[in-house]
Amino acid sequence: MGFRGTGKVHQEEGADDGELKQKGPTSDMIFKVPYLIGHISSFMTLTDGDVILTYIALQ
Repeated sequence: MGFRGTGKVHQEEGADDGELKQKGPTSDMIFKVPYLIGHISSFMTLTDGDVILTYIALQ
């Protein structure tokens, strides 16, 4: 299994009560997408169509 992304930079946004608080590309994430997939798949089975949600702490 491997990461089958589009190769494009994806934007992530975080909003609180409809107000945009954070916005940035996935390339700025501390843990990169391939690492997250590898880590999660080490303790559960990922299949086509699964969605991995990440959390942005709004302050």
